[in-house]
Amino acid sequence: MTALYNIFAVTGPALTTCGAGLLAYDVMRGPMRLIRRQQHAGRLEAAATTRDESMHRFEMPESEYSTQEQAVVAKIDARFDSVVDRLKGRFESAVTQEYDRAFYLGVAGLVLVGVGGICETAAALLAWAGHAR
Repeated sequence: MTALYNIFAVTGPALTTCGAGLLAYDVMRGPMRLIRRQQHAGRLEAAATTRDESMHRFEMPESEYSTQEQAVVAKIDARFDSVVDRLKGRFESAVTQEYDRAFYLGVAGLVLVGVGGICETAAALLAWAGHAR
């Protein structure tokens, strides 16, 4: 009975500590996700602004562009939009994966805290049963 008590007495707090660590890590990741989302939005906005500002240097009435020049500009715009859409898709995929990971970390943390609590309770009951004799 002493060996079982020792196992529960050590395992319980260890599991509870690991579970609490996972929960704390999960909580701290929230602000980091928000900061990353804001940085991503800022980068996309800066890229669009830079593109627009660089195009202003070459502005002239659309009637002065040749058909070939209009086609080239349309192709550049389409490529830029394609890259931005691809980046947005990748970022949204990463955000979804991050939320899934956060959920599973939270569940794992709660399970570890629960199992640790059960082990601690079992150790306390074994100690009480040993003293009751």
